[in-house]
Order: sequence, then C-alpha cells, then structure tokens
Amino acid sequence: KLKDVISSGRFGTIMHAEGNYSHDLLAYQPADNWRSAPQETRAGGMTGMGIHLLDAFSFLIGPLQGVSAMSTRRTLPLPSGDTTAALVSFRDGATGTIATTLKTQYVWRLGVYGSELWAESLSETRVVLCGLGQEPDTIDLPATNHIGMNLESFARAALKQGAFHIDEAGILHTVAALEAIFRSAAAGAAWQTIE
Repeated sequence: KLKDVISSGRFGTIMHAEGNYSHDLLAYQPADNWRSAPQETRAGGMTGMGIHLLDAFSFLIGPLQGVSAMSTRRTLPLPSGDTTAALVSFRDGATGTIATTLKTQYVWRLGVYGSELWAESLSETRVVLCGLGQEPDTIDLPATNHIGMNLESFARAALKQGAFHIDEAGILHTVAALEAIFRSAAAGAAWQTIE
C-alpha cells in the first residue's frame, strides 16, 4: 500500500523515512546458539531485523547512499551490542533513521514523510495516511502470508518458472547497505558510503 501511494506522487517530495523493528524474541537464546554468535549478530539487531527496514527503505524510496551507525550493549551479553541506531542518506537527497533493539516488547514501525503527505505502517496490515490539512486516515488491509509469498517466489525462481520478486540489484544493494552499517558501527559511527 505504501509503495502504491508513493508511486502515485501524493507524497510530493520524500523528505525523510524512519523505522524501528525491535523485539525480545531472541533475548534469551543460549550463549552458544548460532543466533548469539558475533558473526551473526553484527551491529546488534541489524542482521535479523534492521535488514528488513533497509529493504523497505530501498523498495519504497530508492537507493541508499551512505550510513552512520552505532551499536551499544545495554542489557544482553552480546559482544556486538543489543541496541543499534543508524542515520542514512538516500541518493535522491532524502534522509532516514533506523533503530533496532534485541530487548524490548515487539514493535514494527515504518514512517515516510513527504512534502504533501506522511504515512506510517504500524503492523503488517495497517497503514495510516495524513495529507496537509487533513485528519489521519487509517487503512486496514487483509492479512497476507508474506513469508509464504517470499518462499513461493524463491522456489519459482529456483525452478526457473519466473523471476524472484526482488531483482538481483535490489538484493545486492540491501546487502551493501547492511555491510556499510557493520563497518560504521565497528568504526565508531564513522560515515560509510554504500556501494
């Protein structure tokens, strides 16, 4: 729904995007669990959760250009930290922020702010839109099995019965953005270019 509204031009100029995807579903994993391994949890929750926001940002707004990220250890004994924040720039000049934490109640929030309209996704089925001088409009969408759709698309592509719904360039761009977050967090939030 957000992509449809953005593509319609109703947002005007995209100014900023923000996202938070956090939960504590993995907070109590045993220390020797693969999900707790430093190479799997680089920059805290960015690997397991933040990557979905990077994907959404790229899909909705366009390619990212750079990132400054910091990861901190607040309560969990993870070497790479449990709370991460990133400031991102888009190639078209928009800005964005992403946050994840591995020790809080579940939250999904994605907001896009344009010169004429803002919108936020607060769940997999709800979008709120608000144009200039208007009251917010809540749109409830039917539940969809997104994981099943992804797996079916991947299986069709693997069987050469169609293309995966995210093209190779989009996949590589998201991976490059995640790698830039890793580099930035390891370098004390130094700005990193996304190649």
